[in-house]
Order: sequence, then structure tokens, then C-alpha cells
Amino acid sequence: ADFSTIDEAQLIKLGMPPGLKLTEGARAHVSKIAPFKEFQEPVDASGDLRAGLIIAHGAAKLFYPYFRKNGRGLLDERLLETLRHANQNSRADMRHSLRRLGEALSDGHHFVFDRSFKIFPDGGGLSPIAFENVNGAPVVAASAVTGAKPGDQLVAVDGEPIEIWLPRELGRSGGATPGYRFDLAMRELQIVTGARRLTFEGLDGNIKQVITSPETLEEYTKLKRFEFTRPSGWVEKNVYYINTGAAALPNLAGFEEHLTEAARASSLILDLRESPGVSAVEIAKKLICGKFYGPQITTPVLTGPGSRSTYREPRAEYFGDGTFSGNVTILVGPATVSAGEHFATILVDAKRVTVVGRRSAGTNGSLTGLQLPGKFFFSFTGMKVRHASGEPFHGVGILPDYYVAPTAADYAAGRDAVLLEAIRLGKASSGAEAN
Repeated sequence: ADFSTIDEAQLIKLGMPPGLKLTEGARAHVSKIAPFKEFQEPVDASGDLRAGLIIAHGAAKLFYPYFRKNGRGLLDERLLETLRHANQNSRADMRHSLRRLGEALSDGHHFVFDRSFKIFPDGGGLSPIAFENVNGAPVVAASAVTGAKPGDQLVAVDGEPIEIWLPRELGRSGGATPGYRFDLAMRELQIVTGARRLTFEGLDGNIKQVITSPETLEEYTKLKRFEFTRPSGWVEKNVYYINTGAAALPNLAGFEEHLTEAARASSLILDLRESPGVSAVEIAKKLICGKFYGPQITTPVLTGPGSRSTYREPRAEYFGDGTFSGNVTILVGPATVSAGEHFATILVDAKRVTVVGRRSAGTNGSLTGLQLPGKFFFSFTGMKVRHASGEPFHGVGILPDYYVAPTAADYAAGRDAVLLEAIRLGKASSGAEAN
């Protein structure tokens, strides 16, 4: 990581470094630097990239808790692969090399950020368009970009067929489950530094091209997904819906108000498809009567050179008053991750809910972050989380009792197929005729 590795020819010319001087008086003055929240200056150099790859590899082998059979060997192979190609000079290439290394972890908390890049006001911005996986193809779920409509299928990016672009992005994206890996790969289209040409095929079979440009944060916030922004309230005579997303439900008091209103409902639907903004435990206490448990959590600990152990948190035990005693259905999907999955795990382990939707992200636990040479940030999951029973969770996720995958036609029509199935189940359980 030394600056002299920027010029390999100069390094060879210098030859062997001088012998180490051990006398205190001969040593250069050592100045203390803040070890955290201080990034090195960005340098577009292969030396910084190689150093970052080696540091990230070593830290992951010490502190990533989910290596499966041959997992460490795969990470070793990926390190050698990325080091062989560590001669890129652009910061985008450097970031992609770090992403490629981390993909070997199969982890939904793996992210790489270029801390030298500020979306605003450095000429970059956000593209207000969101995609969903429909039978393996990226389909527009919501859009504030003129010409791109919900239900349109993406077929090319800047003239490159999606059959080439998407596998490359999947090969350097995090994700412990296929659905969430797809989600993370498609997010790469949302951060842009210039005009981008997207080619779509509409439901009518017509091909069209749309030019996306960097938009301000204000414009980006106009992107609204109907299934994530639905207000809480009655959806049928005996069925009450609560959106637990942070924007829709920012505090516990709001949940308690909705639960009071839902007291006469026979069925309650909790939407966990967006990250929740309230405590999972406090809500669970209102839905579960009696004792219930949180997930099992262990953390890798380095106790010395070559010596590792794990710290297991005491078993979390809670008691609920079961304020609401009717049927409860939760909605999950690929973007149900981390805090949302913690929420769902507690309810599922207590055998209190019916699950509708698609498999969740399979990623829970705290995030471990590294500050790397060249001003890059690299992260992975730092805790091993299991179900209360001890069953594995990472890479498995919350599996639905009723699998519902929205279609392109659903997005085009603004039809929430997952919620409609939950309403059908709620009406059936109340004895009402299902629509």
C-alpha cells in the first residue's frame, strides 16, 4: 500500500529496502491519526486496489461468520482472480473489483461504496426508476422517468443486451438469496453520472428507447412504488392492513393507534416488504400472548494471533400480552432484509403468522464495515443469526406459506397481487366469501 507501488518500475529501480533501524532516536516521528471516520485520500492506482483487496479478504476470513463448505477456498480463489486484474486505473473499475471479491461471500450485507464520489453536486445523480425480477427478467415496477412505464421489460443498457449486462452485474453483486442479489444488481442503474440509454419492450411488444439523466434528490423522491407506499387501514370489512415501512409507520405510537382501530378485525395484515421503522419486539408483544424468543446470535471474536472464538448473546426471552388475538398474515419479498427479517423471524418462530409473498433476502445481523485504501468502503455481515430453534437463517430467509410472484401485467395495472392474496386468506378465515 506504500505510495511507491504506484510506479512499479521505480520500485524495481529502488531495489531492496534499507535495513530496519531499531534505535528510537533514528526513527522518524510517528504522528497519531484518528483510526475511524478518517478515509485515506482517493488515488486511482493499482497499488491501492491491491492493498484494499488483501485487507478486505483478510478481514472477511477473520470476521465473516457464514463460510460454507469450501467457502474460504472460494474467497482465496477470488482474491487471486481480482489481484491478477488489479491494473485498472478508473475508480469505477476499482470499485467493481472489490465488489467482485465480495460476491464470493454470498452475503446481502456486502456493499462497496466509493467515498470520494458525492452524488450531489459532482455532476452525478439518481435515476428515478425501480426494477423487479419477473421470471428472471428486469421489469419496471415504478418510474418517474418519461417513457419508462411500469410493466416494461428492460432489454438493453447503452446498447448492450441485458443477457450480457445482467450476468456481469450479478457476478459482482452481494446477496445471500437470488432474489435479493437481483435487487442489488439492478440498483447499479439508479446511480448515474451522465446520460444512459435504456431499451425497453412494452407489454404490447413494441421496442422503445429511453434516455435517463442524473436527477436531483427531490426528483428521485417522486418515485413511488404503490406496494410500498400504501396507507394503513381497512382493506375489507373484517381485514385490516398495516404498512410497517419506516416512511409509513415511523413510531410505535402509530402502530398502537392502528391496532386499536383494528380491534374488531378478524384478520390483520402486516406488510414487511419495506424496512420497518419500529421495534419488532414491541410489536410482537402486541400480537403474541405469552413467552416468545428472539433469534440466536453469535459474533466472531479474535482473541489473539491465530486464535478465534465466538461470543453467543444470551437467549432473548420476551412476554407478550397478545392485544390482538385474530389471524395475522405478513407480506414478505426479496427486499425484506435485515431488520425486516428480524421482525418476521420472531413472528414466524412463534408460529403466530401466515406468510404470503416471495422468499426474503436471507440476511440478518449487524454490518461490519472496512475503510480501505483509496477511500473505498467494504462491508459484510458481522453476526451469525439463527432461528430461535437453532435452524440456519442466512441464505435461507423467510419462506412463504403462499407463494405469490407479481407479473409485468400486475405492475402495469398497479395491482398488488401479494396483498390481494392476503386479503383473500383473511376473508376466508373470517368466514366471508373470498373475492
